Amino acid sequence: TTAETYANKYKSASDPSPENDYLIAQTLFVQKKFTEAINTAKSIITQTNGNPRPRVYRLLSYSYMVSKDTATACQYANQFFTKQTNEDEIYASDYLMHAQACGKSNPDVILADIDKAKRKDPEQAVRVLKEALADARESGNKALEGSLSLFLYGLQGANANPQQLVSIGILFYQGGELQRADSLFQVYNKSYADSIYGYYWSARLNAQID
Repeated sequence: TTAETYANKYKSASDPSPENDYLIAQTLFVQKKFTEAINTAKSIITQTNGNPRPRVYRLLSYSYMVSKDTATACQYANQFFTKQTNEDEIYASDYLMHAQACGKSNPDVILADIDKAKRKDPEQAVRVLKEALADARESGNKALEGSLSLFLYGLQGANANPQQLVSIGILFYQGGELQRADSLFQVYNKSYADSIYGYYWSARLNAQID
């Protein structure tokens, strides 16, 4: 609230500019006054004839996400990437913003965004991946949970434990992606030839296929 006070004083003492309004929009956002932040950001778009600095679209996307309107958040996230042509001004959090707004039930979008984000900030990418994984698990989307789990497995590199492949394969099996499941069971079988689990689940899966 103190920041908002000084932002308003700065605005009143300065020449009119959309940049001044962006200061106001920022302070409204961090105070969780999302409707007011959205209205201010949209006013900036109007003032700039639809050509504001890309960060305005970033703020709008975040504001709609916390307002639980992911469809509109996705629209503004897409506009942000269309407008922002300077790669140095795109952060890991921007890709993760897009993943959360546009990839709720689309593993391809989530995984593509997380892959881009990890090049800029691996730790943040893993954190959001785990959040998406928890959402998929809570919603009962087994195929998505399997895809995200497999991606997380891949990020572990040499530290990945092949024993995890059975549980990931079961997720694909439960999600109806039988071929993907079987490929993991086969990899597990090669690593643990004396274990029954890969053979057992592969047999169940193939019995369902044929």
